[in-house]
Amino acid sequence: QAVDLGFPAYFLGLLYSSYKEQIIASDNKRHFWQEEKVCDVPTPASIGISPINLDIKINGALGPGNKINVFRYPNSTRLTNLLLMQVPDEVYPKEPSSDARLWDYTVLGFGGYQIIQNLKGRGLIQEPAFFHLNESASVFGILAALDDLTLRYGDNHDAFRVAHNQIERKTILTNHTLVPAAEAVFTRKQCDDFIFDNLKSREVANRLDGFIHERGERLMLLELALYLAGKYNGVSKIHSEKTVKIFQKQFGKVFYGNEIKFDNVTNGIYEKRWNPEMFELLEKSQIIDQFGLPEKNMSFNIAKLDGKKIVQIKNEAFGRFNKYLGSGERLDQFGQIINLPKDSVVIGDGRRIAEYKRRGMMFTDTKRLEEILKKHPR
Repeated sequence: QAVDLGFPAYFLGLLYSSYKEQIIASDNKRHFWQEEKVCDVPTPASIGISPINLDIKINGALGPGNKINVFRYPNSTRLTNLLLMQVPDEVYPKEPSSDARLWDYTVLGFGGYQIIQNLKGRGLIQEPAFFHLNESASVFGILAALDDLTLRYGDNHDAFRVAHNQIERKTILTNHTLVPAAEAVFTRKQCDDFIFDNLKSREVANRLDGFIHERGERLMLLELALYLAGKYNGVSKIHSEKTVKIFQKQFGKVFYGNEIKFDNVTNGIYEKRWNPEMFELLEKSQIIDQFGLPEKNMSFNIAKLDGKKIVQIKNEAFGRFNKYLGSGERLDQFGQIINLPKDSVVIGDGRRIAEYKRRGMMFTDTKRLEEILKKHPR
């Protein structure tokens, strides 16, 4: 979406070597359970992801100065880039507080900041106007920025204060889930093995050391993110309201000088990617704009929509979906090919199969669900 809109930004992520596919298994077709199967991801070359020559090195328990391979996504442009750093394990490796997970976070954060500095040094980009932390897992990138600035300003108390103020003003943290399972907590030994060796500023190292000591020799990434960021977001209004209540109960109304206050940004999908035909219709009809946001005369223009055209687009999408299911690439819980009748009602759920995402919530009031589906069959 950022590429389509010409949005100037660098998106930094990880390139994994494998992923876990969640499947439904059964013993006698009466008892079912969820299993995970580790699958290899396609090679970078096979999907057009190309390596770029950047000197990115990370220190840690796996060895000093590990060189990290960096890849560029094929739809990147001069203004908008998606860059991936390669790690040797699978998506969501092991437990949230494992060494493998901490290594990924270290690569993402410290490696990501090195990428930005490398490209700045080549004169290819300017200093980013702001940093966005998509969950606290990416907080080490901001720690690396704080480390770099503090060192440049003199590596003392005043240098840290000025650097921290600058970082705080340009950093936004977006929290997606309040479930503790989604937040990592690492021990002092893990921090010594992975984090401190990547810090160059003695002042920042001492501050982090004290931060960990105050918490019983443990580091929760969420607390570090709350400390470094100056603005917080939730992903919906109710999420933000609940987040404030929970966080204020845990941390108080003010955390290291920052008020625990959350704005909300809707956590949505890029409609143009998932349903381009419908997006194009709504955009041409001046119901939404190029960003997918409501146009000024949206209500008036909705009344002029051709209902038959909407049904046609939905039927064609259903046909493509049914064709995909009929290919046998995905099987049902009985190991059979899925063939949906033409009058089927389909509910889309794009979440991972994780218990804390509460996938069964939609079935808690089956009577209301039935009424909704009958009223809006397609």
